[in-house]
This record gives sequence, structure tokens and C-alpha cells, in this order.
Amino acid sequence: MDERQKKIAIFAGVLIVLAFITYLLIGRGATGTAADHPEGFQFVCGKGHEFTLTMSDLAEHKKHPADPIKCPKCGDTNTRQVSANERREPSNVAQPAKR
Repeated sequence: MDERQKKIAIFAGVLIVLAFITYLLIGRGATGTAADHPEGFQFVCGKGHEFTLTMSDLAEHKKHPADPIKCPKCGDTNTRQVSANERREPSNVAQPAKR
């Protein structure tokens, strides 16, 4: 390889590395944010009330992280996020009869 080809190869390598770094920093998109959860996040309290918190609600809560998330119906602070599998019930599966 002559000197000119070495410079071209190094320049191309630097461009590839810069493109990869740019992709990692800004190109991957949002994860776990409003883009992934446009309707908000589902929570349930210890008494079984389900409620939704939007991204703006959670942003407000992050200002005071020591404060627990409260149920808007009963004020219970024993809350947890509901996973998507827990919320969805297949419509083609018969549900057991409640007694």
C-alpha cells in the first residue's frame, strides 16, 4: 500500500467510527419513554385500583423521588407498575366463573 491508500483507509475508518458513535448517541430512538408508552404507564394499588400515569406525571414525581406514588382513588401508597402481560386477557380464553 502506498502512502495515499493508507491515508484513504484511515480516513474511511475514522468516518465509520464517527458514524457509529453518532448512531449510539442520537440514532437509536427512545426506550421506555413516551414514544414506547403513548398512553402512559399502568399502575395498581394494594386495594386493586388501576390507574395510569403519563410521562408528565412521572416527570413531576421524579422531582420528589422520596415521595411514594399514590393511588388517585384511595390514596394508597402501596403501588406497583402493572406489566403488559398482567393487563391483557385473551378474549378467546374462557374466564373461570367467580363465586
